[in-house]
Amino acid sequence: PDEVSEVEGMLAGVDLDELARRPRRPGGPDRFTYELEVDRGGERHAVTLSEEEVPEDLKPALRRLTKLAIEKRRAKGRGA
Repeated sequence: PDEVSEVEGMLAGVDLDELARRPRRPGGPDRFTYELEVDRGGERHAVTLSEEEVPEDLKPALRRLTKLAIEKRRAKGRGA
């Protein structure tokens, strides 16, 4: 619950609708692609962005989500 609130706060100022409407630009080799689905205000927002397309206001949330995913994967590997 704490992590959810933290990430929701980071996403509060991000216009997910506008990001979803942007034409996609393929990322380059050895670059990240982010797929993000957010339920907010009774609506689901699905956004796919190449590393180069990520706006500054979204970067803190993506860093936090990436860290949480790594921690979860490590805990799973330890049998937790």
